[in-house]
Amino acid sequence: MKRESHGMKGKESLADRLGPDTIAKLVRAAEQRFATAEFLRTQPARWLAALYFYGYSAEMWISAAFYRSAGFRPHDPIDRDTRHRRMIQARQLRLMNGDPHPLVGWARFLEWHRSASELSVADAQRLKEVIDKAIQIYNHWRPELRYKIVQVTESQLSEVRRAVAWLRDNQDRF
Repeated sequence: MKRESHGMKGKESLADRLGPDTIAKLVRAAEQRFATAEFLRTQPARWLAALYFYGYSAEMWISAAFYRSAGFRPHDPIDRDTRHRRMIQARQLRLMNGDPHPLVGWARFLEWHRSASELSVADAQRLKEVIDKAIQIYNHWRPELRYKIVQVTESQLSEVRRAVAWLRDNQDRF
């Protein structure tokens, strides 16, 4: 399906160049969103935006880990249909709700998927920790924040940042 272009004739839009996700792109985008959040964290008037970007980086690291566990290689395409089918499967298993950005659902789906193989005690514990961190983040983060003007406290931002930093630091181990 060709997208309707709203730009000048002959000019390709940014949306036309997006292409499918890959694990490598998700991880790279997560790093960029985390860096943006780190910058915004230094400005109390921008803490809401920092929290927003921290949450998205967490979602990308967790979903990238899921796709890695599902056998995707770093540059294998992950298109909307693939993502949609995986989310339907997770919903059927009651691991994920209908939220379009189910951070905790991705963590539970990752744990479920990884537990199908033999896991060490340390790996099983780390997967539980992923779920715990996702819950901590989701207590404060929602994609709907982009439409809101609310005060984010320093303790809320710090709690989310610590949980996201743990995901970043451990992403290759879960």
